[in-house]
Amino acid sequence: MTGATDRLQKIQCPSCGAGLDVLGGGRVKVQICGYCGTELDAVAGYKALRQFNDLKRPDTPFRLGMEGEIAGVRQQIIGIMGQVEVWEGQTWRWVDHLLYSETHGYSWLTLEDGHLVWSRRVRWALPMVAYDLHGIEHGEHRPGFRALGRDWTYFESGVQKTDFVEGAFTWEPKMGDGVQVIRWLTPGEMLSVELSGTEQETTLSVLLDRLAVLKSFGLDPAEVRGGWGQHVLTPITVGKEMGYTATVAGGFLAATLALMLLLAARGEEVLAAQTFPITALPKVIEMPLTGQGELVSVEFASDMANAWTELEVDVDGPDGEPLFETSRLIEYYSGYEGGESWSEGDRRDVLVFRAEGPGIYRMNLAMGETGVEAYGAVQEATKISVQAQEGVAAFRWLWVATAIFLIVMSVGPIRHWMAWHGRLKQGDWTDDED
Repeated sequence: MTGATDRLQKIQCPSCGAGLDVLGGGRVKVQICGYCGTELDAVAGYKALRQFNDLKRPDTPFRLGMEGEIAGVRQQIIGIMGQVEVWEGQTWRWVDHLLYSETHGYSWLTLEDGHLVWSRRVRWALPMVAYDLHGIEHGEHRPGFRALGRDWTYFESGVQKTDFVEGAFTWEPKMGDGVQVIRWLTPGEMLSVELSGTEQETTLSVLLDRLAVLKSFGLDPAEVRGGWGQHVLTPITVGKEMGYTATVAGGFLAATLALMLLLAARGEEVLAAQTFPITALPKVIEMPLTGQGELVSVEFASDMANAWTELEVDVDGPDGEPLFETSRLIEYYSGYEGGESWSEGDRRDVLVFRAEGPGIYRMNLAMGETGVEAYGAVQEATKISVQAQEGVAAFRWLWVATAIFLIVMSVGPIRHWMAWHGRLKQGDWTDDED
């Protein structure tokens, strides 16, 4: 055993005699020899406690003592753990590297299929659903909760076991003992809740820039396998490129709606509402128009219930010549079914035409076919109401423009939603439960 000027720097393994660097600060409890697997008591003079035999080193380019920068903080690798999870014949393996910083304490660097994930212990007050494995396994809908200003959605759960240990640790690792883990997801972050006996640990994980971290630790990214494809913690950028387009579309949408409101106030009444019994048909109604080529809106209304009425409409111009013939169908139905009330149709209908010029226009109204549907209380039309305005605006193309702008604005959020649910599908919640 050799010493430094002010603290222990190296030790010699009492089992195999290998020289070991002392790593990890004052909270380290044990150090495990990477040559013979002997666990040494860091609190009691590094005496041998037990030995882990036949350990198979996991595939990782990182080694004890390596230093690099993560999140702007210098970190040193002090421990390495191989982890494995088995479920229904499938096996997942990853490597956890315990990090130590003199200013920020302990954290984890995880190597998983070539991706690098950084994890830190957090002491957050979470709702009980975050720990309720029974509720998750028997729930009909994917669980979730809100905490720390984020919406967390259930991702997966499983039992992970340690099958390799090397280096310094702040606790005594248990080889082969399973730890139940529940993982919750929010865009770009994962919350892992570990349930071990009466203890509960919570870890927050984020994906790191693989190339930057490897270079920081002195590794050649070209020699480190994996890292392809999309990790569940990969930031969702889909839809963000539509931000400027959506903002512009939102401005045009606001302008379109303002224009519609402005045009809606343009109409000038040329025929005050007239109400007369249905028996008064056929009837001629005069409309004095003053505009040149203006749009005219004629509204018909009736008092029917569970019935329909067809109005035949002929319009003559100021010179007495017929302009057009058409019809309007007014129908309204309602009822009560399955404990809920319903209605269909409208007691109103509108006729819009373009006047050729000023003058007295005559509208000939006649009764067409009628009928009833016995959904409930039935009332055939007993009276008709007619009113008209000229100078109204044609909103068809404005409605089309509104729909287009809404579609453009929704493309980004829809793509983001699809990407997010694509992440969730990588978990273990099956579609028939979702």
